Amino acid sequence: MRTVSLDTKVIGTLVNSTTLKYLTYLTQDKATGTLYLVNKNSIHRVSDEDRVITWIAGAKKSGYLDSTLLLSRFDEVCDLTLVGSDVIIAADSGNDRLRLLNLDSQHLFKG
Repeated sequence: MRTVSLDTKVIGTLVNSTTLKYLTYLTQDKATGTLYLVNKNSIHRVSDEDRVITWIAGAKKSGYLDSTLLLSRFDEVCDLTLVGSDVIIAADSGNDRLRLLNLDSQHLFKG
């Protein structure tokens, strides 16, 4: 993932990862600076402090399953919306559903 400074016109590397090959969407928690990334069927968090990538939701295999965040399955997440600091709404386009991720309880609920 690259950064571009419009002021200095300098391009830099924000996150260097060989596992995130299908980045389709990102959003930022403006209060903490934390980035949330969609990598096709999984959702990842990038800490503003140390730039460590953490896999937070979505099994490696696509599909549909409401479960704990890491066991849940998505089919092409196309959008994320943050609701406070503990809830993410994911638009799961392949399953035609809005999915509610509760970061505190570590569970996913269908919408």
